[in-house]
Amino acid sequence: MSKKFLNPAKNHLVVWGATGQLLVINEFADSVGLKIACVVDENKRIESPLLGTPIVHSKAELADWLTLQDQSIKFSTVVAIGGSRGRERATIAAELQSMGLAAQNVIHPYAHIAEDATYDDGLQLMMGAVVATRCHLGSYCIVNTNASIDHECNLSSGVHVGPGACLAGCVYLGKNSFIGAGATVLPKIKIGDNVIVGAGSVVTKNLPNDCTAYGNPARIITQPNR
Repeated sequence: MSKKFLNPAKNHLVVWGATGQLLVINEFADSVGLKIACVVDENKRIESPLLGTPIVHSKAELADWLTLQDQSIKFSTVVAIGGSRGRERATIAAELQSMGLAAQNVIHPYAHIAEDATYDDGLQLMMGAVVATRCHLGSYCIVNTNASIDHECNLSSGVHVGPGACLAGCVYLGKNSFIGAGATVLPKIKIGDNVIVGAGSVVTKNLPNDCTAYGNPARIITQPNR
């Protein structure tokens, strides 16, 4: 799917997740035509962090809330949970879409995406993030503040790139992988599915599926038995 820009009309947004990622999105939501109408979090001890914005604590409660809304309003959704929870983001997003809530791209006005870069639904792109020429970002990716995705990188679905991390050119990231804050991935590196790269690490060699690596150079510290 080619990249899509936000409709300038106000879009009403249901956000799943009531902690840090929600707050980051809320900081610029209004400036890109988004109104956070409801927050969902399954932790019943969490109250809404946004004054005047309701919170519900299950999909059933959300369904009840939606029935009380003006039926002419079209709601979209973003799943604001990060880290290595990409598979969970996709699962929740699919459940919310089955309730009629389309996945919303949330893109900070001071982020940059090259004209020939593409991305799928559910992208979260924060302030100062850069996505360079001929990149592709799969569904439900998060690229946090000041992260840099250089030319011809390919991020699979559910990837999260932490604040200040840098992917040099032609990097491939597998599904649901997480690149920690300030980490660097050197050119043409391939990182498998479900990989965690620790904050500040420098990845100089390919990493297989289902491992955790950190350090400079990054070394695998956990990996399933083969």
